[in-house]
Amino acid sequence: MEVSHSVTIGRPADEVFSLVGDLNADTTWGSLIVESEQLSPGPVGVGSAFRQTATLLGARLTVVIEVTDYEPGRLLRYRASQPIAVEHCRTLEETPEGTRLTFFAAVDPRGRFQAAAGLLRQAARRQMATDMDELKA
Repeated sequence: MEVSHSVTIGRPADEVFSLVGDLNADTTWGSLIVESEQLSPGPVGVGSAFRQTATLLGARLTVVIEVTDYEPGRLLRYRASQPIAVEHCRTLEETPEGTRLTFFAAVDPRGRFQAAAGLLRQAARRQMATDMDELKA
């Protein structure tokens, strides 16, 4: 299952990235993320690990995230494999109006989430739009 959403924010890419490039900041604007903790030492980069807890479709789940691609001001990509396989990418592109921010998520629902794949897709689309509206504001 793949979901994506974009929004243009009237701010420079570096300023937008200061929020979306820091996984610990997800709790301040992300409607699903209730806890986030960096597990690896040092600044964020490829190989950095985080533990995030989210609420999704009435379930609380904790995932360990590994950053797989990181370009300050432009790109953050990460993945998790348990209990649900997720790859998420946040890209930023400068435009005359500010910064075009795009979220893309590929999810492989397993177990109890597999039966609810349709609901999961709808919930993910709504959540992305809501979160990006919050970031834009």
